[in-house]
Amino acid sequence: MKRSCTGGKPLSPLGTEDRKARFVPMRIHVALNERVIVHLNGLPARYLLPGRYWVFEPFRKIELVRKNTDDILVDLRPEQLALVPAEEISVVRLEAHERALVTKKGRPVRWLAEGEHLVWNDRTKIERVDTSRLEAKPLRDEVKVL
Repeated sequence: MKRSCTGGKPLSPLGTEDRKARFVPMRIHVALNERVIVHLNGLPARYLLPGRYWVFEPFRKIELVRKNTDDILVDLRPEQLALVPAEEISVVRLEAHERALVTKKGRPVRWLAEGEHLVWNDRTKIERVDTSRLEAKPLRDEVKVL
C-alpha cells in the first residue's frame, strides 16, 4: 500500500484515506497542488481548497479523496463534481469532428479527443480545433506496412 504525505497514514489503492467512525476531530492539511473531497458515510459532503481544516463527525465514517491539480485532467463522479466550484474545473465536451489542445503556461500539454473531459483551470487554456474541414487521404500500401 502507498503511504500518504499526511503523517504516513496508509492510502487505499484509489488514493483515499479511510477513517472509521471516531470521536476525535480529524485534522486535514490540503497542499497547494491538491484538492480534497470529504466523504461522510460513503457520500461526498465537502470540497476543500488548500489550507488546514478540522473535521469532527462522530459516528460517521470519514473518507478523504485527494486530487492532484498538477494533473491536467481529473476524473470525478457526478456527485463529486457537484461540490466543485465552477471556477476550479472546466467541463469540455467535444463532438466527433472536434479536438482540443490544452496549454499550460503557454506550452502544449494535452491533446483531447472526442468525449467529455474535466480540466483543471490552474493556468490552463483550452483551444478547440474543428477537424470536419480537414481532408485525410488513405495511406499508401508501402506506408501501411510500417
